[in-house]
Amino acid sequence: MAWIAALLAAYVVIQHFFVFGMAFVNDDYTILDKVGRASFASLWTAERPLWGWYRPWSRELHYWTLQRLFGARELPFHLASFALWLSLLVTYWALVRRIAGGAAAAVAVAGSAALAAWGVPLLWVAGVQELWMLLASLLALLAWLAGRRALSALALAVALLSKETAAVVAPLVVAVAFLVEGKSIKHHAEG
Repeated sequence: MAWIAALLAAYVVIQHFFVFGMAFVNDDYTILDKVGRASFASLWTAERPLWGWYRPWSRELHYWTLQRLFGARELPFHLASFALWLSLLVTYWALVRRIAGGAAAAVAVAGSAALAAWGVPLLWVAGVQELWMLLASLLALLAWLAGRRALSALALAVALLSKETAAVVAPLVVAVAFLVEGKSIKHHAEG
């Protein structure tokens, strides 16, 4: 797994090196302003969510933590996004390897890493919301396959607290249980 992570890290730096010098844009300033004066407890309230979306994990907590540690400097935010991207592709590799084997996992991850769709989440700091949601969703699926139900539920909660589109993950877990494992949810609840 370490060689996959090393190759992915080299690839993302080569392909997106210019991102490290980019300034915050658009929503980043609004989020930084909100969390800059927020208490930890206030990050979790659903009162006046930015743009009407409740995303306390991937937006408020993420920005709040990095701003407290590094100030409003772009580089740490970009590095965090790159680390999340790397983590989610390594997790994707582990998931595909578990389902289809090592060769299929290598091809799937190489194809996924090359997608132009990564440009926005890596370029724009606020794209971290998608990165957190995708990472937590993949972890939920991988944990489910490993029989770690509580960890799967926790990862699903993080995904849902990152972006509402994670609502599709619960049906995916059902599909994984049925299609990959050939078992029903009832079987898992009993086992």
